[in-house]
Amino acid sequence: AILEDDAFVATLPLLSYLDLSTNKSDYQIVFEDSGGVAENDLYGATWKITKELTIGDIPCRNRFFSCIISAASGDIFSFSYHPVINPENSNNGDVSFSEARQSALDWLGTQPYLTDKAPVLDENDSGTIVIAPRQNMFAPEQFLPSDCDDPNYFPLKTYYSWELKFIWTEYGEDQYTGVVWVNSETGEVVGAKIN
Repeated sequence: AILEDDAFVATLPLLSYLDLSTNKSDYQIVFEDSGGVAENDLYGATWKITKELTIGDIPCRNRFFSCIISAASGDIFSFSYHPVINPENSNNGDVSFSEARQSALDWLGTQPYLTDKAPVLDENDSGTIVIAPRQNMFAPEQFLPSDCDDPNYFPLKTYYSWELKFIWTEYGEDQYTGVVWVNSETGEVVGAKIN
């Protein structure tokens, strides 16, 4: 297989074209082999190079770069680039963590998918400020414009938000984790997703 450094070098023209960092330490690089158990076989062997995008030091949820490089040839198999979308609000911190927590609790109690699954906020979570998309993976239609008839449409708007972790139970005892995003300027829930 080609070396990790060679895999990263293969992405440099693409990174330059997209105006992304060309510093290897800014990326996560993982070797993956999905080709089975045959020895000395590079079938399905790849290097996956990823980076969550940020504005300053604030992570932009669902905004990322990902590239898959053949470990045999160094060719780019595929890539995804979801560029940063500037937030609609400011990062002035009008809403405290405790206010965001209450807003998230109230919201969790109103979501049809979650109401019978006993969702609770993670007691050990102190909250994180992120830039979150206006997207609710538990009820995607909730955030559709009233005149939109496409169930796969998500408005590309983002907001500085508190990110709060929560846990819910399904199938008896299986626990799952998710996050709720609360607008840090207004206290409105921006969305939620499975973590």
